[in-house]
Amino acid sequence: MTRALYSVYSAKLFQARRASDGKTQDIGVTAAGGSVDMATLNTFCSETTCSVSLLYDQSGNANDLPQATPANQPTIAYWSTSDGSKLPMAVTVSKQWLRNRTATKKIPTGSASQTEYFIVHGNYFNSKCCYDYGNMETTIHDDGAGTMSALYFGSSTDWTKGAGTGPWGMTDYENGLFAGAVKDPGGTNPNYPSLAYPGNNLITVLTKSNGTHHGAQGWRRRHWPTQYLLERGSAKRVQSLKQQGGLSLGEGGDGSNLGSGAFSEGVVIAAVTSDATDDLIQANLVSVYGR
Repeated sequence: MTRALYSVYSAKLFQARRASDGKTQDIGVTAAGGSVDMATLNTFCSETTCSVSLLYDQSGNANDLPQATPANQPTIAYWSTSDGSKLPMAVTVSKQWLRNRTATKKIPTGSASQTEYFIVHGNYFNSKCCYDYGNMETTIHDDGAGTMSALYFGSSTDWTKGAGTGPWGMTDYENGLFAGAVKDPGGTNPNYPSLAYPGNNLITVLTKSNGTHHGAQGWRRRHWPTQYLLERGSAKRVQSLKQQGGLSLGEGGDGSNLGSGAFSEGVVIAAVTSDATDDLIQANLVSVYGR
């Protein structure tokens, strides 16, 4: 929603749909490797509201996330950086999502390794299922444990949870949200603090798995600008994943769509990143969003 993720990328970020007349407009970047073209977005959405009808994949794999039904399109809202710049975010408030379950390319499947992260806004969440982003089933159906491996942000306590009342960043492996190395339904990870802070805070949620650890091999949850390293090391429960390679934002693997959240960017990587790479990713994110 906010920038090119590749230094050479100069194409479209998302498609905006305005409520006043239903017209759409592709919103790109100001230059290769640059930030979102706010001038075009502001002009197009002037005196009306806009939603996201399509989020474009920048990798060249055409893993775009569309939503044709206006009522189900995330709303475009704005947040301010410390220097007063305004940037768009895609806000889901129940029953709004973007989906591509069957036409993806190079999303990890089976027990293939994967790293995912997304940037969410800590004031936007609820306790319902499920505000997810990432690797989903190819069907809109619960296909069983381990058939998805996506990121979650919210305060659900239906499966596992962290300390306090939430919200938490967790991983959704289908039939369970996992707060680090907690394997039992209703289990609590006391080392997993709630990510609730005053102000319009930004949160990085990152998970990685080698495909056999049912729970992340390495987890980080960080609040800006302070970095919180919650857990590293293998999870307690081991089970080969059966990832199907669908992709969604704002819904659970079975299509559960009552979750709420606000999204700025997200990435699915077909590998397990090193801890050093994770540190570089976070440093880059802070350089972009922490200004």
